[in-house]
This record gives sequence, structure tokens and C-alpha cells, in this order.
Amino acid sequence: MKALAETQAVDVWYLVPVFAMYRQVSGDGQINEDGGPRVDAALGTTSWRDVAVIEEPQPSDLFDQPRHRSKRAVDVAWFEKIAKERIGEAFGGRILDETLPLGRNGIQEFSLMFAWANPSEKAKLAPKLAKAVLE
Repeated sequence: MKALAETQAVDVWYLVPVFAMYRQVSGDGQINEDGGPRVDAALGTTSWRDVAVIEEPQPSDLFDQPRHRSKRAVDVAWFEKIAKERIGEAFGGRILDETLPLGRNGIQEFSLMFAWANPSEKAKLAPKLAKAVLE
């Protein structure tokens, strides 16, 4: 994404697989060994791992030792938000606020996002057109 943004000549429609990202963190807070690195690559960072899983304190055991239980702390909307932030960073904030959620059976599987690389004033038409397409 950064390489595309640096061209200052490319508009990008990006279909973000937000549900697939979400599924890489199990309900008990385990990050999938194969899928976790794919999320790292898609987002261009591993920092999502620090937020996606939390440790909940549990009652102490018989020997009064503290215990913790891991659990997933994020949802599909969170992955959409993070992907949008990451793309926005690459494109200097030139990303459309609106996204198009796509999926089936009431499940948001993807988010269609639009970003433009050209920082000139004339490029302001690109997000207007993209917003019209999303509506």
C-alpha cells in the first residue's frame, strides 16, 4: 500500500477480508498459528496482537495463586477500523470515511474501502465519485 501511495497517482479500491481477520483469533484468545502472520501482512504490523487478546483475572486456586483466562477482545468492526487506519496512514489520510460492508447471511465478511494517492486539490473529485459509487 505504501508503494502505491508513494506514486501519488493511484486510486485504490481495497476489499478487506475483515471476517477472515477476526476468525484468526479464537474465542479463548488464541491467535491462529497460520492465519496470524497473514493478518500481520495484511495490516502491515503486529501491533493488533496486543489489543486482540486480553487476560481476565480468575478466582485464585487452592494455593492462592492468581489465575488468568485469555479471551478475544475485538470484533469484525474493530478489524475494519484498524484496516482503515492503516490504509489511511499509507495514503496520508486520503481514505474515504464510508465503507461498504459486504457478506452474506447477515455476516460482514468484507469491507470495501477507497483511498487516493494524489494530494493535489484537483484530486478532491476522486472521493466524491467513490462516495457516490458506495451509495
